[in-house]
Amino acid sequence: MSYSQADAKFKAIDRQYPDTTRKGWEVRKAFAKECGIDVKVFNKGLGPQYDRLNGLAKGVMEINAFVPADERSFKSLRSEKDKLERIIKDYRRITKPKADSAGNDVPGVGWLALDGGLSNMQYWADGLIKTSDAYLKQLQQKRR
Repeated sequence: MSYSQADAKFKAIDRQYPDTTRKGWEVRKAFAKECGIDVKVFNKGLGPQYDRLNGLAKGVMEINAFVPADERSFKSLRSEKDKLERIIKDYRRITKPKADSAGNDVPGVGWLALDGGLSNMQYWADGLIKTSDAYLKQLQQKRR
């Protein structure tokens, strides 16, 4: 694969999965592998942890549609987010330096895809907690 082909494929993946989901992460890993990157180090359970947090968030939203969710529900969100964040930080220790120094070569595009996906996933998780914190603050104000 040439640099221009890799760049075009990376842009297509980025458009298809702007918010990195589990599927988006798997696609980015497969792309990085095509770029010649050994992706075996990225096996600490990011996908399953993302699914747990996403499922928990959907569950809280469903419960909240019927009855107001309590603080315990949101605390569990935070603990699952912390687990996801630890995995992302471990992975970014590997990807960030290589993405920052990426040149105009095929492996560089792969590193950019991996690091961008991790960054997007972190942004999503941070937004989720920010929304839940705002809801909790609202709940506390109603109780006063």
